[in-house]
Amino acid sequence: MLFNDNIFLIGPMGAGKSSIGLQLSKLSNMSFYDSDRELEKNAGVDIDWIYDVEGNQGLQQREQETILSLIKHKPCIISTGGGSVTIPAVHKELTTAKIVIYLKVPFEAQLQRTTRRPQGRPLLNKGNHKQQLIEINKKIEPIYEELATNTYNATKMTPVTLAKKIWHDIKT
Repeated sequence: MLFNDNIFLIGPMGAGKSSIGLQLSKLSNMSFYDSDRELEKNAGVDIDWIYDVEGNQGLQQREQETILSLIKHKPCIISTGGGSVTIPAVHKELTTAKIVIYLKVPFEAQLQRTTRRPQGRPLLNKGNHKQQLIEINKKIEPIYEELATNTYNATKMTPVTLAKKIWHDIKT
């Protein structure tokens, strides 16, 4: 089956969007873009540096520019940053997208993953990591649910197995 539309992966930090997106790319022969990595590549610095220097507003502006640019690469798979769904222009694009995959992750698994790899997660670098995650999730989970065309638990299967399930589901 030939896809003419982009496939978007949304979900919280630590959900496995990058790993699953890469596997989906292999299955579908579609290009894969991790918006966070593309943002860093375009900026020449990492997300933590951007956040420290430009603040959340500067980071979100760069996220918006990156994702709106990637959308033009139809068809492709785009893994979005966890908070990018709150950016009005990105949110608007996702509301009209045909395939938006929400990768859910139980809180304890997310906490473990983000604690193990804290780099590139500037919103968690201050104060109580667990409490910050709780607050972020409370605000953002309803947005993921609103935008999703398909939802999957990202801890029940390996990235390869989950990507196969997603690919099977969206192409049938």
